[in-house]
Amino acid sequence: MVEIKLMKARKSYDFNVPNTNEPSEDIMELINNPELGMDGKRDGTRAQIHIDEDGNMVIYGRGTVQEELHSKNRQQRNYNVTFPELVRRIPELKCSKFDCEITIRDPNTGLENYNMLETRVNRKSDISVYADKYPATVEIFDVLEYLGEDLTNSTLDERKMIQHGVDFRKFPNFQHLPFFKDKDNKLQLVLEALNIGSEGVMVKDIDGKYVDGPGDWYKAKRTHTEDVFILGMSPGEGKFAPFFGKIHCFQLVGNTPKFVCDVGGGFDFQQMKYIKEYIGEWLPKPKSDSEAIQRYNYLNDKHRLMVIEVKHYGIVKIGRRHPNFVRIRTDKSPEECIVGQTPVQSDNINEWI
Repeated sequence: MVEIKLMKARKSYDFNVPNTNEPSEDIMELINNPELGMDGKRDGTRAQIHIDEDGNMVIYGRGTVQEELHSKNRQQRNYNVTFPELVRRIPELKCSKFDCEITIRDPNTGLENYNMLETRVNRKSDISVYADKYPATVEIFDVLEYLGEDLTNSTLDERKMIQHGVDFRKFPNFQHLPFFKDKDNKLQLVLEALNIGSEGVMVKDIDGKYVDGPGDWYKAKRTHTEDVFILGMSPGEGKFAPFFGKIHCFQLVGNTPKFVCDVGGGFDFQQMKYIKEYIGEWLPKPKSDSEAIQRYNYLNDKHRLMVIEVKHYGIVKIGRRHPNFVRIRTDKSPEECIVGQTPVQSDNINEWI
């Protein structure tokens, strides 16, 4: 089995002041650090392109898949069938490996659309039809091997010079992801990304080497916050057994509570203890509008509806990306938690009680 090795970000930073297009203090510090470079963070899926000794290309996705249901045999995710428009022979780049991001742009807006990408990744039929309708793009951002030479012990600066020396312009849908090292260009990259609503940027140590796992890379991701109310709480396991596993969060559409996300991170134990005691019991996630209305009324009558603020990295089909608890909103009522409404910040508020 082929097993790809991926360098990962060591830490995440807030890209913006939540719910605004203002750069965060964190990102300004990273811009001013001469040892760090930046490239754009694309809203796509991570992949590697391996070109064998005959020039044949295989596009490997992150993670593995089972060959068949309940089988223990797993194979590295292969995107050749998923994205046939990207696959080609490149004999002049034999024995090379490139790190990249696969993205899809909305034909109506020209902007990256993760939901369209997710549709392509999960597509089992009419693949060629969808490939024509929503073609993917490969953006190369690193090179691990070039013409048989292992580059993982080279610095990022050295790898970037080799990567950008490869002319991908003759291959449709392939391009280099721009990389900037000087302060002015890094600032311009950040401001442009904020202006177009980009997901963020990647920050990298210019002298860093390529390792498998967490390395000298850092994510700066666009952050959003929302006010939600809790309508359920699942039992915890292990060290979380006295508290809860996840809380089930909702907002209102009219008078009907609609599910927003499950939140299981961002708390400390004291906060978890307080939330558990406030809600007072484990409650399963409501499965229908009628159950959600009934639960809302039940907790409201007992004065146990709690509003919290959650932070996430965008809205996708399944809900919010990586939602985390921020604080309890003692200044908010559940009636103010409305789908699509940006929360108003208040300085006169306890972060939790």
